[in-house]
Amino acid sequence: MKTEQSKFTLRIDSELLQKFHYIADYNARSANRELEMLIKKHISEFDGNCVVRYEGACFNGAVWEYMYS
Repeated sequence: MKTEQSKFTLRIDSELLQKFHYIADYNARSANRELEMLIKKHISEFDGNCVVRYEGACFNGAVWEYMYS
C-alpha cells in the first residue's frame, strides 16, 4: 500500500548540495532517498526506544502515533 508523500522545499548552499549529491551517489541513492534515510535515522536516534520498525527506521509509540494518527 502506497502512502501519501509530502513535498518539501529546501534552501541550501550550492556547494553543500553538490557534496550531498556526491555522498548520495556513493551510497547508490538519489539525493531524495539519501535525505529520507538520514531523516529516518535522525528520528530513530532521537527516539532511543524502538517500539515500531518501519522501513529500517525505529519509532517509539509517541512519534508513531503522531505520524500515523
